[in-house]
Amino acid sequence: MPPRTGSQWDHKSDKDLLLTIIDTGALKGIDWKAIAERMVAKGYTFTHEACRQHFQKIRKEARSDSPASTPTHARASSTP
Repeated sequence: MPPRTGSQWDHKSDKDLLLTIIDTGALKGIDWKAIAERMVAKGYTFTHEACRQHFQKIRKEARSDSPASTPTHARASSTP
């Protein structure tokens, strides 16, 4: 089992995680142990659980940033 410390999540590791998930070809029923093994092969030390949790965080953040979920603010009416 890889060490639990050493790697940090950043833009590059986020990208590598997402591309690794896509490369496995399974967006449903993701094999997190296989994902973690491939991330280790890329030089990271993330566990399968760390990969799963971080992917969930990315998805949650992406959904909250979507335009459909952005509240609209009423404009103050201008006085003539």
